[in-house]
Amino acid sequence: MAPVIETITREQGEIFMPQAVNCIDFFSKKFFKKFDEELNNNTWIAGGAIRDYFSEGYISKDVDFFCTDRKTMAKLIILFRNEFQYKHYLITRNAVKGFGFIYGKKIDIDIVKKPFQNPTLTIDAFDFTVCCFAVNSNNFYYHKSSIFDLIRKRLVIHKLPHPVDTLKRLNKYIGKGFKACNGTLLTLAKAIAEQDPTNEDLFSFYKFD
Repeated sequence: MAPVIETITREQGEIFMPQAVNCIDFFSKKFFKKFDEELNNNTWIAGGAIRDYFSEGYISKDVDFFCTDRKTMAKLIILFRNEFQYKHYLITRNAVKGFGFIYGKKIDIDIVKKPFQNPTLTIDAFDFTVCCFAVNSNNFYYHKSSIFDLIRKRLVIHKLPHPVDTLKRLNKYIGKGFKACNGTLLTLAKAIAEQDPTNEDLFSFYKFD
């Protein structure tokens, strides 16, 4: 089976996908140019910030960073404090949540605590294709149908590792103008029905993330 996650290098993008190069340059100017080689090799942005870049044309109010290991996460936090006046206000099971200032604009910056080996594996764990994007200082990563689903504002399921959490996120996407077809709703409903109804933590709707 052919992989559904594609990787576009800067060199490839300059030939046949200038949008990928523009995305790399956009986030490099905001963040990656401040990173040293080690951070650039082990850190990337994925998810909603890139979705908003393509759909709205500006930097998202919430940027999620992913890393290969905890040592890199700690180094990233130190750099954010020095470069972006970063302050964390909450540490949850899943992320260090905080905010910083980019060119004077306050931005929520979350550092996801779960390490991933690379950006491809990161976005392969996402639920909706419209957020299956990642970028680092050199490459752009995307699900093959992400751009088309984003243009159509269509919610298509890639994977459902945590279907109850996906249900919680559905309202957020609907508020942004996205639509879920009957097939998407049915797939989500079936996945939730397979969950253990006695697991109170799984079905808690009052968590921070």
